[in-house]
Amino acid sequence: MANLTESEKNVNELFYKIGLDYIDSDITLSRNGKNIGQIDGLFKIGDDYLFIIEVEEADIDTKKINTFFDKWSSDENIKLLFEKYNLLKNLKIINIFINTK
Repeated sequence: MANLTESEKNVNELFYKIGLDYIDSDITLSRNGKNIGQIDGLFKIGDDYLFIIEVEEADIDTKKINTFFDKWSSDENIKLLFEKYNLLKNLKIINIFINTK
């Protein structure tokens, strides 16, 4: 969690304290050397649910919110994430965008 903002650390700590299984944070995924996305927190509940978390401290930006949901709804990007962390393919994905301002 070295490069996370204080808000990102607090949100990750919250999800951990409520009992979600911590996988990783401050994740940057690349394909063929090109950055495809960043994830502030990645958690799961058993073999059922995967939580992809984005934390934003600035004013709400609809474009950024839409980009986050589009990016992490893409089958190609999800496949890369599942391969990187050796996750079970049957996990149900829940994308969460949190504004802390």
